Amino acid sequence: MSVRFTTNYFALFAFSASLAGCGYNQPANPGAGVSVQAHMAFASLGAPRRLGSAEIGPFGLPVSRPRPKPVAQVLPAGSGAQGLYVAQEYLGTLNEYDPYQRNAKPFCQTPVGDGNVLDIGVDVRGHLWIPDGRPGEVLAFSTGCASGWPRKVVKKLSDPDGQPAGIAFSSNGTAYVNNIAGPNSSPGSVSIYAPGAKSPTGQLTPPAGAAFVFNVAVDASSNLWVTVGVLGAAAVEEFPDGKAPGTLLSQQTIVEPIGIAFDANQNMLLVDTYWSTLFVFTPPYTGAPTRSLALHDRSDSSYAYVTLNRTNTRMYLDNTRDSSVEVYSYPAGKYLYSITAGLIGPGGPSGEETTGVAINPSAPN
Repeated sequence: MSVRFTTNYFALFAFSASLAGCGYNQPANPGAGVSVQAHMAFASLGAPRRLGSAEIGPFGLPVSRPRPKPVAQVLPAGSGAQGLYVAQEYLGTLNEYDPYQRNAKPFCQTPVGDGNVLDIGVDVRGHLWIPDGRPGEVLAFSTGCASGWPRKVVKKLSDPDGQPAGIAFSSNGTAYVNNIAGPNSSPGSVSIYAPGAKSPTGQLTPPAGAAFVFNVAVDASSNLWVTVGVLGAAAVEEFPDGKAPGTLLSQQTIVEPIGIAFDANQNMLLVDTYWSTLFVFTPPYTGAPTRSLALHDRSDSSYAYVTLNRTNTRMYLDNTRDSSVEVYSYPAGKYLYSITAGLIGPGGPSGEETTGVAINPSAPN
């Protein structure tokens, strides 16, 4: 029997009924410079809705739903080939916006799979990568609508290791795909794709007791960083040069780290969904955060993923609670505005939520 959590946060946790019994211990205040014994706040996700057998597909996920008709438009004047990509879970489409325009409307909307899209990515060539959890594959799309519509699939990676939910790239072209959970509700993992490979050439597994592998990022030294749920707690794990064994970071003042990214100075950005806070850590990333940025929406379980523009002057975060993308200055962390046009809220026909955000051109590692 599978369940779906219809109240934030996320429908992605809908793998087995066993999640509904996970508990949570109240943490200390964030940013206080003390170690927190963190327990994943699955209890805060809200009451689950049981699905009928006809609605359940692979990995206990709902079956595909009808998609809205894509809109073909050209790039706004002056925006060139730049685009901010925003995915909505279960909707099966992806919107593209001018990343620097207030009140931006999507200039392109494209079908991107079977509707279980979480985080997304852009490689150095500008290809958009969409991990699609339901069929277990990762699709690479050609660059924006200006080069011809509909956007074409230029490469497909098979992923037999579970539900792909995010992707990151090393400078040598290696791709790392995090499977948030494995087949039949087994623990998640990271699938490795050597340059040119279409199926995994290796696999990294999280520590014993891990339940989920939430997100991946690669730093300038080609080290792989993973956010994981381990033994009822949340943690960050490093795989030096993308190789095992991994090392868990200690003394992190975080509760529920989901999104992870690095800026040009190799500061680590961690999105703590419980505190609705973005924590910034300097190397070697242990101990208390250097900075903590309180995000615009102070509700719990509102944020998941973060991305920076190439010049590191803008920061974009998804807000799953109100289905928007929030734009901040960086490094100041000042809230600037929200993008909402063309995004269906959680009250929509399938409980859509904004999930992955990516920008082209992508920020360098």
